[in-house]
Amino acid sequence: MTKHLRIHTGEKPYLCSICGKGFHLNGNLNKHMRVHTGEKPFLCTFCGRGFRQNVGLKYHLATHTGDKPHRCHICGKEFPMKYGLKHHMKIHSDERPYKCAVCGKGCYQSSHLKKHMLSHLRK
Repeated sequence: MTKHLRIHTGEKPYLCSICGKGFHLNGNLNKHMRVHTGEKPFLCTFCGRGFRQNVGLKYHLATHTGDKPHRCHICGKEFPMKYGLKHHMKIHSDERPYKCAVCGKGCYQSSHLKKHMLSHLRK
């Protein structure tokens, strides 16, 4: 129970010794350390490509199998991972949670906002 409470209190007692990022759980710190070490223990059985986390491997496997079990009930687009469908649904709801601090433009994804921010730097 104490571990779960950290999510609500914001307590992050496990700190990365390299970049200082904090984590609620020690296991999450261990996963994070792969960013610094370059370790990719999850290997694709089709092509041998390595991944830092199992979720990355699962997503990648769909490129070999074509398996896309998560389907949008509005437009029919299919996704290999549930997260992809959840993210896609923002398009249909017109939810744009990432707002530009300069002009107020809203974006569906944080990566789209980052690209948009570059347009302000070019001016």
